[in-house]
Amino acid sequence: MKKLTLFGALLLSCSVLFGQATLTGVLKKEGSNEPIVGAIVTLRQQEISVQTDENGMFEFQSVALGNDVLEFEQAEIGKKNKPVTLKDGENNLGEVFLKDDAASMLENEVLLSAIETDFEIDDEDGMSAQSISGLLYSKGDVFSRTASYSFSPARYRLRGYAQSDEYTYINGVKFNDQERGRFNYSSIGGLNDATRNKEIIINFAPNRYTFGGIGNTTNIDMRASRFAAGTKVGLAGTNRSYWLRATATYATGIMDNGWAFAVSGAYRWSLEGIQEGTFYNSGAYYFGAEKFFNPRHSLSIVTYGAPTERAGSSALTQETVDLTSIYYNPYWGYQNGKKRNSRIVHSYDPTAIISHEWKISETQNLNSGIAGHYNMYSNSALTFYNALDPRPDYYRNLPSYQLGGWHYDASAGGFYPSQSETNVELYNSMTNMWKTGYKAGGNSTTQIDWDALYQANYANNLNNPNELKMAKYMVERRHNNLAEAALNSVYDQMFMGEKLKMVVGLEAKYTQGKHYKTVDDLLGATQWVDIDPFADRDIADLSENVGLTQAQINAVRQNDVDNPNRIVKDGDVFGYNYNINIAKASVFAHNEWNFNKLKFFYGLKASYTAFNRYGYMRNGRAEYLNIVLKQQNPNTAEVISKGAGNIHQFVDPAAKAGISYDFNGHHHLEANLLGELRAPLANSFYISQRISDRSADAYAFNQGNA
Repeated sequence: MKKLTLFGALLLSCSVLFGQATLTGVLKKEGSNEPIVGAIVTLRQQEISVQTDENGMFEFQSVALGNDVLEFEQAEIGKKNKPVTLKDGENNLGEVFLKDDAASMLENEVLLSAIETDFEIDDEDGMSAQSISGLLYSKGDVFSRTASYSFSPARYRLRGYAQSDEYTYINGVKFNDQERGRFNYSSIGGLNDATRNKEIIINFAPNRYTFGGIGNTTNIDMRASRFAAGTKVGLAGTNRSYWLRATATYATGIMDNGWAFAVSGAYRWSLEGIQEGTFYNSGAYYFGAEKFFNPRHSLSIVTYGAPTERAGSSALTQETVDLTSIYYNPYWGYQNGKKRNSRIVHSYDPTAIISHEWKISETQNLNSGIAGHYNMYSNSALTFYNALDPRPDYYRNLPSYQLGGWHYDASAGGFYPSQSETNVELYNSMTNMWKTGYKAGGNSTTQIDWDALYQANYANNLNNPNELKMAKYMVERRHNNLAEAALNSVYDQMFMGEKLKMVVGLEAKYTQGKHYKTVDDLLGATQWVDIDPFADRDIADLSENVGLTQAQINAVRQNDVDNPNRIVKDGDVFGYNYNINIAKASVFAHNEWNFNKLKFFYGLKASYTAFNRYGYMRNGRAEYLNIVLKQQNPNTAEVISKGAGNIHQFVDPAAKAGISYDFNGHHHLEANLLGELRAPLANSFYISQRISDRSADAYAFNQGNA
């Protein structure tokens, strides 16, 4: 009898120990009753995580019994914890209401500011500082979260992917520009409240927006109905790129008449940021209206923009850091006792989106959207002709230039200056001028000498009165504007009691990039000659290497051969002027099967891309190339600098598949495969698009991923 009792107790104990449970629930926003989409829900002790779907629902299967802690994490709510007791069988928490988290929103604002300003794209330096979309990764898997918050300020690239591998959608419409392949973060700068609702798709997992790619996809939902009803006002300060940030948001929620409205505004300002000579002045606005005609149809209209003016800063060499500090900025100098920066960025990207949602039936949906935006971006910079380089960090203006030649010392394992060619006295003198000048707050050695530039123009006018106040130095403005119109339409349907989900989609976009330079400030002069200042370096050798006439040699320096030695004044276009026209369309379809523990998907996509360059100036260098190339091969195609260039067309297929199996609540196995061809980005296709439409057509441009 004792043995039987003991055996029975042992069976009962094992039953409790090895029992399994399921846990479900729905996350919603407190006050608005809206589902919280894309939140990471984790059972802390069991270290199991799932993500909420579009209805805010989450589900754990085959989890251990007993006490545990649920952790909820998402951009809107930050981190929240909830103790739970898991019993055998089904555990349904019902609706779980969570509040917003102000600290989380401030963290996101700092991240977005870092991406938008510190990681600025500099066309001249070829730097792409927007290397990681840290804000949009903020609530993905553990690796993505760590990479985003810990390493985004260090220009970290998630898994080494470029930003063109990451896709950003707003209200279901793709907003990566087609010329560079990147999303413009400054277009939503300051609009944290308006962009807080987002869903992250890991890699090319099946979803209801897009086919996907090797990087992640984020859809930002800015529809007015997604805002909690009420008013929110915020004030914050930082010591990074701006000092003050003020925000205000008001939303009606869905009213009885089926309308929902939301407005949001922000202003960010700084007299000087953490780097010297920088300032920041940015506004932002958002307006959204949505009408629910009936339970099946809704129409949303959204518009937003963030006009910004800010001063730039430069990447530094180790030598300049040693002479000054990590906060040194060579782009500014004193003018009339005030700091003036030579690199002033103007950016504004007004955008409008119209989206329609049609719930055809309980199992069928059609979501469509059209969008248009005009990205106006320009950056000023100093330029000069027949004069010394005014940049204080130009290599000839640094002490190391006085070190002369270098030699390799094998015993010391490095390169060292050859003392016989080194002007030690001048090197020490320049080093002292740099260090003392920087400690004193900047002087003509460490910063731009604006007074000297004005004096150089003035002296040139005195010495050459017939040149009618011709400038040796001036400030130019480089414009890179982008007009785009986009269309997305996606149909999805459930079959076999939700075991099969089919998604079919269409994407189309037309882009026109407008690139040109204008005269911004002649620095006391009245005009400038529109010739290529760098061509003179090559002209001396042209007559020896190629049988050109003197007239042909002189034409090389002309930015516009049809208007030689053209005189330009304030506001005039000069240097280069061309458009890049891009059209792209793609269709995709994927199926997703769900058999409890076993899930698999497969999909196909086909894309067509066409682009060309249209120039407004017949460039002298391009004309020289035509002569040289024709001499080498009479059948060589003409290099086109003015008018419509060659149309480049690409047809690209893609296929994906994946399978996953849940063994239990602790073990999950998954395998995914993607094969695709992608047309090259227009920005990297041309050898020198400012001059002509010439491309390196000797190799296959399609980029394959597998």
